[in-house]
Amino acid sequence: MTIEELPEPRPNQGEVVVRSEAAGICGSEVEGYLGMMANRVPPLIMGHEFAGTVEAIGEGVDESWLGKRVAVNPIIGCGKCPYCTSGRRNQCPDRRLVGVAVPGGFAGYVAVPERCLYEMPAGMDARLGALVEPLANGIHAIRKGSPEWASSAVVIGAGTIGLACMQAALLRGIEKVTVIERHPARRDHALRLGSHEAFGDAEQIRSGVDVVIDAAGTEATRLLAVDLLSPAGTAVFIGMHSDETVLPWRRVIRGNHTIRGVFAYEDADFQRSLDLLAEGRVGIGELKEVLPLTSRSSWVPESLEGKVAIVTGGSSGIGAAIVQRLEGAGAVCHAVSRHGPVKIDVTDQSAVQRFVSSLERVDILVCAAGDNVKKRRLDEITPEVWDRMLAVNLSGAFYFIGACLAKLRQARGDVVLISSVSAQWPDGSGPAYQASKAGLTALGRAAGLDEHSHGVRFSVINPGLVDTPILLKRPSPPPPEVTAAMLRPEDVAEACLFLLSLPRRAHIPDLTILPTRLQALGKTSIPNPQPAPDK
Repeated sequence: MTIEELPEPRPNQGEVVVRSEAAGICGSEVEGYLGMMANRVPPLIMGHEFAGTVEAIGEGVDESWLGKRVAVNPIIGCGKCPYCTSGRRNQCPDRRLVGVAVPGGFAGYVAVPERCLYEMPAGMDARLGALVEPLANGIHAIRKGSPEWASSAVVIGAGTIGLACMQAALLRGIEKVTVIERHPARRDHALRLGSHEAFGDAEQIRSGVDVVIDAAGTEATRLLAVDLLSPAGTAVFIGMHSDETVLPWRRVIRGNHTIRGVFAYEDADFQRSLDLLAEGRVGIGELKEVLPLTSRSSWVPESLEGKVAIVTGGSSGIGAAIVQRLEGAGAVCHAVSRHGPVKIDVTDQSAVQRFVSSLERVDILVCAAGDNVKKRRLDEITPEVWDRMLAVNLSGAFYFIGACLAKLRQARGDVVLISSVSAQWPDGSGPAYQASKAGLTALGRAAGLDEHSHGVRFSVINPGLVDTPILLKRPSPPPPEVTAAMLRPEDVAEACLFLLSLPRRAHIPDLTILPTRLQALGKTSIPNPQPAPDK
């Protein structure tokens, strides 16, 4: 992505030029930046959620628009078909989108047709004007999808569109609105904006919901939407993550269910959205500062937004910290462990293959599953323990890499293997653990050599002493002063995010991370080193 000076656009007949004052960044634009949206082809000026001031008008345009502040409906219909003439331009067969087919609101000045303008009230913040477009999606989804009699609603996904659907459901008067969202911060935000309940999964929600809105759009969430429905309930599909999904159609038919797809918004929805925002009846909470285009590092992510990640060992310790950090960066994470949320034993090759086959895409694989035993000296290790250690610490990673490889190649994705400094220097972790971790490090290096020509990056993280539950399997626990100076799982998670955030032209094959006061390269073999003074 580059920032360039281009000639200011001139309005054609029926067009105006809008000076863009605020533009939102849609998830689809992040995916476009990452090369995952086929309809966004460089060179392209993106931006379809924006508002500003009319600076110039073309021939045939009402002169009263000049100088007015407007929110822009980015859907450009043909203007002549029955859909356009009845205010349903979102269904026009020849529709185009500002920021996709023509330059958009990330530019300082944008040419748009007069029929895309919606006047904002005096004093309305341009940032609210940029929210009109995403909110209109939610208003349309509820208006078209929710039955009049609905008294309960569940919204799956609490991104911007999910929150818009949630608020529209509340405005509709639905008595109980619940949000399902894996990310804790998003759940809290949904509750602040009025959701009656917010859960990380559906385990606490009984089926019998009148309307379920799926704002995520994966195969799993669409199936969940149907599972939660009451008799004659409606599933509203607005999320578009996955293209194809198999649904239990006999259950749909016998349950008298309605399956409703909704796309974008009609003109009345856009106006309703603007009015609600201007009146302060909806919103997203505190508005972020408008950033200048030159602050690229502040808003264009070396982002994981929209990326799909698998993290093995994701229920505790380093794996759980990595899941939380990647989700915070926008990734959709599948946390795999014997205890869930995705309950798979990494040593079960068939289960691994079935799970990966159920996913449409895999962009990131982090192998953090690991195990050790208390009786770890060479003369204490049984053949069964040896086999189990190799299976969990090494073979499990191999099974996941093999199952994900085609998808990783397609995505030009990343593999991060969580190994250990004990893979390189002897310590007290035992021969079985060290051998398995040495094998994992070698696997990462050799696979990286094979796969770099396919665009797949392999990185190995070698942590030193980390305060995780695996410490409980030591022959004797470390002293409190040693534990206090150890790395935290969050430190390894930050290292993982750092590797994943590098520009695609670069990667780090091996990264060693040590607790500053306890270890250094060449000083990793002592089980309980004395912390250096904390000055």
